Amino acid sequence: MNNSKVNARLHPLLKGLNFFASAAKFESFKRAADELCVTESTVSKQIRQAEQFYGKQLFRRGHRCVQLTEDGKRLYDVVDQFLYDLSKIMEDLENSGATIRLKSVPTLGTRWLLTRIADFNSRTSSIQVEVSVSGQPVSFSSEDYDCGLIYGDCEDRFATSIPLFQERATPCCTPDIAAQLFTPEDLYGQTLLLNTADAWDWKKWFREMTLVWMNPQNKYVFECDDQAINAAIHGLGVGLVDPLFVRNELECGALVLPFGKKSTIELRVCNLIFPRHRAQREGFRRFKDWMIKETIDIRC
Repeated sequence: MNNSKVNARLHPLLKGLNFFASAAKFESFKRAADELCVTESTVSKQIRQAEQFYGKQLFRRGHRCVQLTEDGKRLYDVVDQFLYDLSKIMEDLENSGATIRLKSVPTLGTRWLLTRIADFNSRTSSIQVEVSVSGQPVSFSSEDYDCGLIYGDCEDRFATSIPLFQERATPCCTPDIAAQLFTPEDLYGQTLLLNTADAWDWKKWFREMTLVWMNPQNKYVFECDDQAINAAIHGLGVGLVDPLFVRNELECGALVLPFGKKSTIELRVCNLIFPRHRAQREGFRRFKDWMIKETIDIRC
């Protein structure tokens, strides 16, 4: 048969395929309208146009419901399978060779995500994640990224956010330095490793330990947590660190927590942020679900 003739006969049905399938599934124009976020009259109009074009009644109309006719049932069996097959094909096409581009603030990217992302990439060969690390949070209005990892609230009006976990912090240093520390007051004579010039996190820690913050005479100031962690590993002083980021160093004894977990405080929330329209993409949904699963037991 001539393809143009086939397309001409299918066109009215294809145009209202979702309307017919939803109405047939619920046997209700109203419930179909609710599912498709349209008016009931729109659904009724699409069904009526298909019936008029083919000269077949697809539904029997009742006072409060509709029922498929025999012709409607035959058509629905085919359409339902077609839509299922089409959704799977579209999913495969969307996921095939898909790349998710993520921008992360430094320590989250280097000391948490990069240690796990290889596992995701190996499990989902059809989706690959590319990670960029920067001190500047992602801006979806000016940068081509699918998502980002940040601390604190999302200020990008084009994005939405999902909280992943609570950042925590406690003093951390080498065993040699820890041998000189018995109580938090002993930090007054130590070299402190500051993650930021204003030392906001150290000030918060001192305050929660009911101690007075005094600007240390001996200190190193860094631009991010990762740099401070590396300085602590090399014995340059005491850093204020999230134990999550130094698990390997704690397990092998390169670093210790001189005051134990009792000196741990809560800081910011780590958020996964992404443009709202990305949430509908199957590949991204799989990555987002994996990220959430990875953080369920993050504090165990």
